[in-house]
Amino acid sequence: MLPLILILLIWHLASLKYPDSLIPSPFQVMSRAYYLVISGRFLPHFLATLTRVSLGFTGAFTTALVFSIILSNFFQLKEVSSVITILNMIPSIIWIFIFIIVIGPFSSAIIASIYMNSLPRFINYFRSGINNFDQSLAKITQVYKIKGASKFLSVTLPQLWVVIFPSIRNEIANAWKVAIISEVFGVGTGIGYQIYYSFGIFSVRDVLAWATLFILFVLILEIVLIRPLEKWTFRWKNI
Repeated sequence: MLPLILILLIWHLASLKYPDSLIPSPFQVMSRAYYLVISGRFLPHFLATLTRVSLGFTGAFTTALVFSIILSNFFQLKEVSSVITILNMIPSIIWIFIFIIVIGPFSSAIIASIYMNSLPRFINYFRSGINNFDQSLAKITQVYKIKGASKFLSVTLPQLWVVIFPSIRNEIANAWKVAIISEVFGVGTGIGYQIYYSFGIFSVRDVLAWATLFILFVLILEIVLIRPLEKWTFRWKNI
């Protein structure tokens, strides 16, 4: 909380020194953000970005989870590490340009950019989790012939939770950033497009207002959904 207060204080002091057109005050930005919400401008663009992020993010998460688990049954995951490393080295902006050129300036291009940017990152998380599996539990499943869904729910998934939550926490913010950058280049809707439009009319206040609304949503998602779900999942630690 203290770092946030310091940032707001420095921001406020800077706004006193420079004109509003360069550095608007925190109050002016918050007032503009509030207006964007109550006027109805925020919701359709927010839902457009949210839909793209949700589809790209969940697709990458599911693919990486299934891929990592299936592959671990046939190969050592370190054997594919070079491919994952190469994919991780590709900047998100490259994926954005590729898919906008190939698919066109449509939502599907943004979804594909989010998917390809998040997929190797998720695989890295799940690979580290699988490599640290307790092998004694694997032997127990063989002795008691636990297979299929029962093995996944009772043995595999509980050991993956320790990497699932950090991966979600990091990649959901990353997916939003990729979506916003993509919307600048790609489509005429979404928070990224509105930030680009605000930049085009030289409105620092509007740029910061849209960015503030985006940041607030990510924080609310963390506090309201991710943390309680993580606490509930690891509730056994308090026993």
